[in-house]
Amino acid sequence: MFSLSAAARASASLVRETTLAFIVFLAASVSGYAENINFTNQTTTITNAQGEPMKVDLIYGDLDGIIYQCPGGGGRLSYTNFSPAELESLGVPTNRIALAADRAAQRAELKKEEAARQAQRTATALQQINEREQQAAAQQQAGTAKSPGNTNPDHPKPQKHRKPAPNPSASTGSY
Repeated sequence: MFSLSAAARASASLVRETTLAFIVFLAASVSGYAENINFTNQTTTITNAQGEPMKVDLIYGDLDGIIYQCPGGGGRLSYTNFSPAELESLGVPTNRIALAADRAAQRAELKKEEAARQAQRTATALQQINEREQQAAAQQQAGTAKSPGNTNPDHPKPQKHRKPAPNPSASTGSY
């Protein structure tokens, strides 16, 4: 029969416990972040950018902020604009502030990278256009030197059609 040594059993037990602890930690972490927080019939007053108080209906909280509606429309209030005490009073975990800040930083970095890629694509396209224009100008110069009347060597000047000479032996009589 197969038997493990005491050290191997202890090691296997440690691996199982560590794996289980990690899974529990991961599940707890994700469940706190992945779920929206629903605000049922919850109204609060916020101050708008002009410093005026506004009464708003809170709809739900996602990973980035609180979605609200008001008579003039609605929007999202980022968790980074709240103090921990304000979030706690609304029943929102305070770790959402750091999560929202991290996600905003990631989006900003992705936006910066995409802008750099777009600038590179634009520069490459402009370079290709310039190269094509230079090639066309060089071909045009070469074509002009060969044939003064022909400006495009890829399309030779059409030849004029001549009428065939009449054949004197052909009969022109009627039947």
